[in-house]
Amino acid sequence: MNERTTLRDSDRAARAAAIDPRHSFIVSAPAGSGKTALLTQRFLALLASVDEPEQCLAITFTRKAAAEMAKRITEALTEASRGVPPQSDFERATYQLARSALARSETRGWALLSSPQRLRIQTIDSFNRYLAKQLAVETGLGELPPPADNVDYDYRCVATDLLENYADRDTLSEPIATLLEHTGNNQQSATELLVRLLAIREQWLLGVHQHDAVTADGTAQARRLLEQLVSQALARTRHLLLPFLGQLLEHADRAAANLPDKKHDSAINTLRGITELPAVPAALPVWRGVAELLLTNQNQWRKTVTVNEGFPAGSSANKAIKAEFLALLGELASDPLLAELTAIKTLPDPQLVDHQRGIIAATMALLPFLTALLDLHFSTHNRCDFTSYALAARRALAGPEASGVVSDVALRLDYQLKHILVDEFQDTSKLQYELLAALTGHWQPGDGRTLFLVGDAMQSLYSFRNANVGLFITAQRHPIGGAHCQPLQLASNFRSQSGVIDWVNTTFPKLFPSVSDASSGAVSYTPSLAEVAAGSDPAVELTLCTDHDLRHAKQLEGRAVAERVVALRDLGNRDGKPPSIALLVRSRAALAPILPEFKRLGVSWRAVDIEPLAETMVVTDLATITRALSSSADRIAWLGLLRSPMVGLTLADLWQLAGDRQQQTPLLSQLEQGDWPQLSSDGQQRLARCAPAIVDHWQQRGRVRLDRRVESLWRTLNGPATLSSGEELGSAEVYFEQLSRHLDQQPQLDWQQLQPTIDKLYAKPASGAADVEVMTIHKSKGLEFDHVLLPALGASGGSDGSDLLVWLEELDDNNQATHILAAKPAWDASSDPLYQFIKARRSEKQRHEATRVFYVAATRAAEQLHLFASGTIRQTASGDGDITTQLKPPSNSSPLALLWPLSEPIVAALVDAGGGSQLVEGVRYSVRCSAESTSASEPTAPSAPHWHRLPIAHLATASAATNRLNTAAPLDGFDLHNALQRQLGTEVHRVLERLSATASEHRAALIDSTCQQWQRRLQQSIDDWERAALQRLIAAAQQWTSCQRLAWLLSDHPEAASELALNYRDSSGRLRSAVVDRTFVIDGERWIVDYKSAAPLPGESVEIFYRRQSAEHGDQLARYGELLTQLDGRPQRRAIYFALLGGWHELTASRG
Repeated sequence: MNERTTLRDSDRAARAAAIDPRHSFIVSAPAGSGKTALLTQRFLALLASVDEPEQCLAITFTRKAAAEMAKRITEALTEASRGVPPQSDFERATYQLARSALARSETRGWALLSSPQRLRIQTIDSFNRYLAKQLAVETGLGELPPPADNVDYDYRCVATDLLENYADRDTLSEPIATLLEHTGNNQQSATELLVRLLAIREQWLLGVHQHDAVTADGTAQARRLLEQLVSQALARTRHLLLPFLGQLLEHADRAAANLPDKKHDSAINTLRGITELPAVPAALPVWRGVAELLLTNQNQWRKTVTVNEGFPAGSSANKAIKAEFLALLGELASDPLLAELTAIKTLPDPQLVDHQRGIIAATMALLPFLTALLDLHFSTHNRCDFTSYALAARRALAGPEASGVVSDVALRLDYQLKHILVDEFQDTSKLQYELLAALTGHWQPGDGRTLFLVGDAMQSLYSFRNANVGLFITAQRHPIGGAHCQPLQLASNFRSQSGVIDWVNTTFPKLFPSVSDASSGAVSYTPSLAEVAAGSDPAVELTLCTDHDLRHAKQLEGRAVAERVVALRDLGNRDGKPPSIALLVRSRAALAPILPEFKRLGVSWRAVDIEPLAETMVVTDLATITRALSSSADRIAWLGLLRSPMVGLTLADLWQLAGDRQQQTPLLSQLEQGDWPQLSSDGQQRLARCAPAIVDHWQQRGRVRLDRRVESLWRTLNGPATLSSGEELGSAEVYFEQLSRHLDQQPQLDWQQLQPTIDKLYAKPASGAADVEVMTIHKSKGLEFDHVLLPALGASGGSDGSDLLVWLEELDDNNQATHILAAKPAWDASSDPLYQFIKARRSEKQRHEATRVFYVAATRAAEQLHLFASGTIRQTASGDGDITTQLKPPSNSSPLALLWPLSEPIVAALVDAGGGSQLVEGVRYSVRCSAESTSASEPTAPSAPHWHRLPIAHLATASAATNRLNTAAPLDGFDLHNALQRQLGTEVHRVLERLSATASEHRAALIDSTCQQWQRRLQQSIDDWERAALQRLIAAAQQWTSCQRLAWLLSDHPEAASELALNYRDSSGRLRSAVVDRTFVIDGERWIVDYKSAAPLPGESVEIFYRRQSAEHGDQLARYGELLTQLDGRPQRRAIYFALLGGWHELTASRG
């Protein structure tokens, strides 16, 4: 039996076992192994064995994953209800499981096909909020607040509050003074350190603080742990040195005896008289001497030695000894030994575990109070973060502290839940792990309850979100609560062709650690078995672009990437089917040399979460208007507004208006003058058209809310005409939504709070077809593409930041944790050995994760994987005139460095040959040198950026502002064109979009929270229009929770989308954007639904009202239908939902 047969048999046995509802499992499911399909089968099998469907709970980490799992299960049930068995073995197995689940549904009266909401498939955050809500109800705390948009702002407010307002409290004055002294009395630095601790507070609450790591007993445990870690490191090094130990000790003793007096402080001095090299902490100084003797200060093997290392020149005997030692060095030189000796240099003395006890104790004293202050801040401002939900959920399950009593919430769940499934378990955090332990804590073997965990430790890459891959390894070896999960390993890969899998199986075992270790985050490699045959072309290509200047090499790499996309696109077109192509990057900076080449070669791309919203021109303009209309003293904002394309003053005119002589005059005052003779004719004409509108919108402050004034001024100044694409319209809508939400929570603009929220958002991707998808590697997880391009593999990775407090957690054989704490060195200290040691351990974890990120990227490819890197070369001339070209090795923290031992001999030969390609063991290696392209080696100077501004004829008119913000306009009923109706429509669309993106069990809470915000605005508003609108909205929203039609509209239907933007060109060729409020597919028909906030006129019957609305909006819905027909051509049904009435009217159906 060969290895492939063994793997396949093992895989099939694991899949068969995994759907057994009697046992708990933890399944390792590598990339492409069909993890979601296995979860679907397990869930269907469980449904057939329970009394109620709610007894099965599936937990995912994203709404997208939850929706996908729910879709798979409902589709399986629907297909099973038709009674037609599928052909393939796998689909037939799913069909049979679904038939059994339907039979159970019929027996028990579940009606799953008509009531799919009974399937409990939730995100972890959603489930945490559910648990926290149960605790809030039991304790009388009331409704949970919604999550904050910008929690960093809240953390910073709390940290600042602590340092500024609590320094004189008896219990806090000394810890705060210690912290400030430690940071050199730099409050900003101290604030940032506390902000970081708040962001990861669940880690220290459940780690060092929970285990009393700062007590005398905790310190003793930490010292013993550090001694153990030091002994293990020395033992590993001694094992590598053992064959040469006698020679080494002889040379070490002689070198120490021969050191000159000026080197008395050298660590080599500790080797004097050495006869043994024990692997014990007490010998650590001697080991440092060995490391200094063998390695340079740059941690490389010594190429030579001098008197400074104890090898004096002179006699032939000395020369012979020196030659013997260098020969010994040559035999010792190996990468594993080099790594161990380098680590020994930074090993701390175990006695140092409490040398920074003062700052550590001060920090630990502040942390509980800081957390309490944060809870109070959240409560006051009616918001919180997801960590708050998780901590509240844990409290809900834990019961009274140290009482041993089980909470009522835990008892209810213990009764309700029989089976728990968790997807992507490799990205579980400590808090989520403990939540599962609490949920299963009272389970007993054989009681019929199971825990099913699925994930792939090789794909764990979210440590920046507190994910801990060590927990996956721990769960394979130890029970979680009362559930002991049997490990299962899948092997078959149904995604990638054999050539890709063969390369992955050959390459990554050398890159991954050989042994998995929970503490260090090390994950060993597990091979996969390709179930897809190999293609005819090389499955993997590595292209290296070189130049003497790294900048030029990167330009050449960008060109190579773009040309490869064009070749792949054209190849697909010749076959009649465009391939799916993805460009995956570790960071957005890697796109800088590539996107200009895409534009040059006519490559279209769709960027997913790539372009920051704040960097788009439309949002820059809107932010400028927002700041200007909120403060006449924001001179930068007013200058930006006058310079923007909507006004378009030249720099010369701006100088005349705001130069040295006008520094003390507010720009708003200058605009109010109405006459600007100092400006050019062009400038005078522009201000004559724009200034009245700007001044008028400024004067409406206090009467019209800021978000309405910003949008009105932007449209009055013809801002939409400055846009070049429909996507920019979408970016504007996102900005208005965020501004409106910000002002819902507080009456006045706080730009310091709003700006970070905007900075975290990304521009919407382009709609329609694109040649290539562009996204980060993290964003690509769970996706697959025919061709995957990975650029910038030669670039270095990021570095870890500096935390005030760091800790090392090690688990013993009984899964018990011990912690070693260290504090960031004081402001006037250069370094701290223990802090650097723990940081080095964290860096080791990051290196392991960087390898896993590379693995995830490589395994997205179904047909071909294309690798790109850039590097520098240098040429040297030998004595006989020959030119030698040498390639600089890549940075140690780059992905290319991982591949370098395998690829360096091949690419070095190609570099020496001046470029070319070579096929080696199924991999095509290519080298492109700058000599191939003059433009790459001699780039032209960049041209000056084009300044775009509207022509004078397209600028605002003097009457435009009056027409847009005339607060005296009468309220004639609820006509579509009056301001009240527009206000209602805006609010209705905004809230319904948010509801569609919210899990069904949380919509009532969102509606209640929104009504509270509207109520506060109603109390504060002096705008009659706004008051009338808010009163109508509150009355309507209170009915939404019981509206079955709305619940149906917002359900997770197939292909459901809200506020779907569709770009098109009108008859005049101008770019337009249509936004479909809600669309989805049911039974092969596409529903197109428009939300309206209209109501019948006084005396108008509902029938006549519906008829009138159909006539007014029928063409609009027909246009939506035409645009969607171009996408899928399905039969369509079109309807209007009247949100303020709960009314529903279907227009004449279109059958496509």
